[in-house]
Amino acid sequence: MPLNNIEVTLLSKKEIEGKSKVLRKIGAGCKKAYWTNYTIAKDFAGVVDAFGYIHYEQIHYSFGVRPVLKLDNIDELIINCPSKFKDGIQIVEYGTYPDLSQRLNIDNPYSFTAKYCNYPIPAVSMIDKSKIFQWYNCPAYIYKNQEIIEMCGCNYPVKPIKFYVDRENSMLISVGILFESPINAEDPEYNCEYNKNFNDTKLYFFLNKQFKNGLLQSYNRSKQKIMHL
Repeated sequence: MPLNNIEVTLLSKKEIEGKSKVLRKIGAGCKKAYWTNYTIAKDFAGVVDAFGYIHYEQIHYSFGVRPVLKLDNIDELIINCPSKFKDGIQIVEYGTYPDLSQRLNIDNPYSFTAKYCNYPIPAVSMIDKSKIFQWYNCPAYIYKNQEIIEMCGCNYPVKPIKFYVDRENSMLISVGILFESPINAEDPEYNCEYNKNFNDTKLYFFLNKQFKNGLLQSYNRSKQKIMHL
């Protein structure tokens, strides 16, 4: 499927408050607070807490990012993906990403085997109120038959990304939070002017360029691995 057929964004206020029947059934909350794409002023955006309620925080603060894939034909995208049903809701695995909640203790880093691929992860510690938005391109390795990444001297396992399938709204909703980041505002590189529109933020550009490219590449690598078995 062509890259331009997929938009990576965040959940909207309407989807969280009832438009999405899938979210109503599973609950809008996550283990950590996460951003929505709803902005109420130039420097404030909606955040969903662990119980599914929305409050508003400054766009330079760091909260969780729960990506949503929107496209016209979901089944075309997930036709070969591992899938299961839980409480009547379909959950699929599409692509892979580091599990940043699980730091690994590696006893022999010299036994790594390089995979020659990278995962883009926002560098929260490098983002400040000067609106600098940066990310790490974290190299992937194989260690004891497990794909891992190295970031800032720490190692994390790479795992399949799980998505809830919301066919009514033509979107895949990440089951969990993948990383933390601020939203930040416009970027002169893209010649855009921020006017309380999430599509003009640096996080949106990151999701639809670095993150999306990495997501589709990781899916293609997984598919090739299955074909070779």
